[in-house]
Amino acid sequence: VSRGRATNGRNSLHPPKTKDILSNFEDLSNYIKHFDDVVAELKPILERVADENGSVIVLTCNKGQSELLMNFACSARARGLEDVLK
Repeated sequence: VSRGRATNGRNSLHPPKTKDILSNFEDLSNYIKHFDDVVAELKPILERVADENGSVIVLTCNKGQSELLMNFACSARARGLEDVLK
């Protein structure tokens, strides 16, 4: 059963409307437009925090997950793993 299936068996998820598609396309276009600038800004930071193998772990979260992120950061600090929080 898909997550969009209602208890009556109907699909509650509908295809996006044209305005939503255009809005998402605008966001994607903006991302692509600024991609090289963002890479240039992040590259020196990543080089500074990478381990000896050049590895970096990147976590992302939305506002709903921010408490979990803070819990992770506090737990890492409490265990002396501050290097992972660069």
